[in-house]
Amino acid sequence: LTVNGRKPVDFYGRTGGIIHGRPESMRKTRRQDALSAISRSPPHHGKTEYAILCPEIPGMKPGPGYEARKSGIMEFFSHCGLSSLVHEISVPVLNTAESERIMTGFMASHPQVRCLATMDSRGHVAADILSRHGISGISLLSFDLTSENRKCLQDGSISAVISLHPELQGYDAVKAAIHCLLYNDCGKENSHRMPIDIIVAENLPYHRKIYTE
Repeated sequence: LTVNGRKPVDFYGRTGGIIHGRPESMRKTRRQDALSAISRSPPHHGKTEYAILCPEIPGMKPGPGYEARKSGIMEFFSHCGLSSLVHEISVPVLNTAESERIMTGFMASHPQVRCLATMDSRGHVAADILSRHGISGISLLSFDLTSENRKCLQDGSISAVISLHPELQGYDAVKAAIHCLLYNDCGKENSHRMPIDIIVAENLPYHRKIYTE
């Protein structure tokens, strides 16, 4: 799939879940493709800076899934030599008004930030805040192809969504539980490698629909 002269992803947006062990040239190409998918902001003066929106729930520690996502994002920026340009913002998930105050205040004090990445599926919430406050020209990355994020992809308020195939995760989890409880076949493998799709507006119509509207 060629998008605006670039090839950010394959026809289905599939990048594969594991890149370790592949030739460095292939891994470098993957990183460049991902950067192209999320960095489509208009030209501006100075270096582009990036921000990661980290969900925060009082009294709860981040789960392993969140830590893996954050680690992967930071490793990506590190490989691209952009670590010094990345900011982290803690956003209280249960306090919408406070989240909005933090986001708008941060964007006002960091005008060079042109790309935001949410570490959960609430990209549509960030898109709504940016839109209502007239903050434009921001590339927004989110996780999970929910119906809300799908709509934001279609209207352009979200640039890319990383789909982690939740239906396949659920299937594998139930299958493992059945094998363990009914057949006493618990096995030693307690993790599964999952495919990862990068969904953008151009390949969204060709991606298998997971969530019903």
